[in-house]
Amino acid sequence: MSGGFTIFRRELAAYFNSPIRWVMDTATTPGQATLSARTRIGFRYDLKTSTDLLFSDPPVTTLPGDGSWQEFGTWPTNEPRRFWRFERVEEATGDL
Repeated sequence: MSGGFTIFRRELAAYFNSPIRWVMDTATTPGQATLSARTRIGFRYDLKTSTDLLFSDPPVTTLPGDGSWQEFGTWPTNEPRRFWRFERVEEATGDL
């Protein structure tokens, strides 16, 4: 029985620690960069953006995970530089 628990524990760790899958599309609309990410149910996704890597401002977009690809926003590509930071936070569910 302990072998089954070990597998479950590894799968659970992989679920919570896996990287966020995201895509930046600069081809569909010239001059625009659109950021999309695959979300997971039970998590909240915050997108922060900055020109100086400080990320001290509140998130520009916050979306609940629904298990689909979601668009987080579009920005002009003519800026000298821009940095993005995704944060994933587990949310409590009413079932617990």
